[in-house]
Amino acid sequence: MVRNSFISKLPKTDLHVHLDGSLRETTLHELAEQFAYDTPEGVFKERYGSLEDYLRGFEFTCAVMRDEHSIARIAYELCADAFNEGVYYQEIRFAPQLLEEHGLTCQQILTAASAGIAKAEAEFNNETPIDLYRASIIVCAMRFPEQFASNSVAAVHSAIEARDILGLPVVGFDLAGAEYGNPANAHSEAYKIAKDAGLGRTVHAGEADAASSIADAISSCDAQRIGHGTHLLQDEPLTRLVKDNDVLLEVCLTSNLQTMPHLKDLSQHPCRQFIELDVPFTLATDNRLVSRTDVCTEYQRAAEFAALDHAQLAKIAAKGFDAMFFPGSVGQAQQYRDAIKVETDRVRANC
Repeated sequence: MVRNSFISKLPKTDLHVHLDGSLRETTLHELAEQFAYDTPEGVFKERYGSLEDYLRGFEFTCAVMRDEHSIARIAYELCADAFNEGVYYQEIRFAPQLLEEHGLTCQQILTAASAGIAKAEAEFNNETPIDLYRASIIVCAMRFPEQFASNSVAAVHSAIEARDILGLPVVGFDLAGAEYGNPANAHSEAYKIAKDAGLGRTVHAGEADAASSIADAISSCDAQRIGHGTHLLQDEPLTRLVKDNDVLLEVCLTSNLQTMPHLKDLSQHPCRQFIELDVPFTLATDNRLVSRTDVCTEYQRAAEFAALDHAQLAKIAAKGFDAMFFPGSVGQAQQYRDAIKVETDRVRANC
């Protein structure tokens, strides 16, 4: 796909990107060789049979995230690749508890990922008056039946401890994993703790289940953002609620095509309707390796299938900055948005 100059230069966010789904493929193979781990061919595909089939690849990526060095390297490389695509702000999410089997604690894992982020920020900002490249972490709980309420409560406490005691850039809490049959309301206690602690709240919903899953995430978990939300338009009152409360959808086009077999191509995706109905959303990658995508590709696909102009693309990008869970005060977040707007206006004027 030929890169569009405006899309490449436009300041963008990636608010929905999984660390363990976004390794460089070369890094995956290098670490697999280092750890004498066999990674079979054909795991990462253009299309998948279901969300569960899609999630299978995480078995192999998590298997090579075995020590602090590998985790820090993967986090740094993710930041570097995104920055080279004009991504100025990222929220990198993952479930540290899934990486503990190799002997690291949750806090060691979060510290390692934060070290990779810190290295990237120091390298890319170059003592500018305001740091334009920033990245932070969202801690995920899992929907797995054996990891219901008690484990999500432990996960949110780990996130709070990492932020408040270790000073790490943990800004949010998420619920991921197999959506269908594993309702968000089982994790309401964890989300109440997250809200009381001032963590941002997002939930994977409306991807492998109906619009009712989105309603559950909002009512039970007080979600401020929804990961995917593809089935939102099944429910008109819910759509109004999302709009009225400015609940941002984190839309991942390529991933949705891969995990939802009923979507034959992007013409069947509701993204165009989201634009027409003024549903708040931004674009994100989900998993760069598993989906074989990047941020510019997501914007370009949206531009092509929905015939979006520069103003519409800039609005989608701005929504990401508006809804970010910034690692700083409200005033610092607004100062950062103001600086991003200046840069966005400069790009629009020159393209």
